[in-house]
Amino acid sequence: MLLQTVEAEISADGLVILKERPVLQGQRRRAIVTVLEPLSNAAMGSCETGNVAGVLDLLDSPEFRDSPPGQPEEMEAVIEENRRAWKD
Repeated sequence: MLLQTVEAEISADGLVILKERPVLQGQRRRAIVTVLEPLSNAAMGSCETGNVAGVLDLLDSPEFRDSPPGQPEEMEAVIEENRRAWKD
């Protein structure tokens, strides 16, 4: 049996809104919902999906535009280090 964790929000009237699409393999599934602390106004904006304007603003920002590109060898080393850490 495949278990998945999917982020969701629950509206004030109880509607569950999935933030990502689970792999359902064409079948209806049961779910268990764990209710967490209320979202603050700041948090609600940061987890909103489909925020194209926000992404475009980030890509156009001087901090992003003027930052040097990453070094592929360094990035691969960090990724490999993280993979090894999970196997501990």
